[in-house]
Parts: sequence; structure tokens; C-alpha cells
Amino acid sequence: MATIRAMVCAAGLASFAIAGCDSAQLAGLLELQSSADDQDHFIVASLDTVSQSAQDTLSQMGMKATATREGETVRLVSQTETGRRFTLVLTREMLNGVERTRAHIEWADGKEDQGVAELWLALEGLGHR
Repeated sequence: MATIRAMVCAAGLASFAIAGCDSAQLAGLLELQSSADDQDHFIVASLDTVSQSAQDTLSQMGMKATATREGETVRLVSQTETGRRFTLVLTREMLNGVERTRAHIEWADGKEDQGVAELWLALEGLGHR
């Protein structure tokens, strides 16, 4: 898991360096970080933007997602190609007047890392478009 995280971070940093982002944009990249328990990710983008992007990304990965909204939370229920069911839980948060989205995955059938790094990588770029 640490290797996947390192590859995702390296790819993200390289893509911003190639794109020529300034230091403020690069600092925003650091807003997508996992918590100590490797469960939560924070994306500096609106709940609606993250939800739509996540659905699009899952679709491109060959996974259908069913979305339900409960107030400030969107739950995307899907499953991997191997049949493992999961829910991507997205929650709107405000931090110092800036909207961000907390994201984490709840696994129903046991955790699977394959494809998850691709999803996080797609979502991390949202705050920089």
C-alpha cells in the first residue's frame, strides 16, 4: 500500500511540474492526503464536483456506481471487477472558508487495492482544474 501511495504522489507531483503549476497550486495538491488510519482523503473541490468525477472515473474503469445523497453526504455504491463491493463516501466540509470533500471507501467484502489508486489520482486533480 505504501508503494502505491508513493507512486500516486510521485505521479501527481510530476504532472503538476510538467504542467507548470505555481507553488500555491502545488500546495493545494497536499490537501489530498490520507489520515493516519489510511481511510480518509481530502479533496479541495465541491461535493458535487467530486461526486460527478468519481462516478465518471468509476464508469471509465468499467464499474457502475449508484449514488444516494443524504444531506451533505453522497454515497456511491459499486463493485470491483473481481466482485468486491464497496461504497465511496463523500462528505462536504468547510475549512477556513474553503469547501473541500472528505472521501473514504467502506469495503463490504474485504479490501482490494487494485484500481483504488487510479480513483484517488483522478480525484486529487479536481482542485487544480
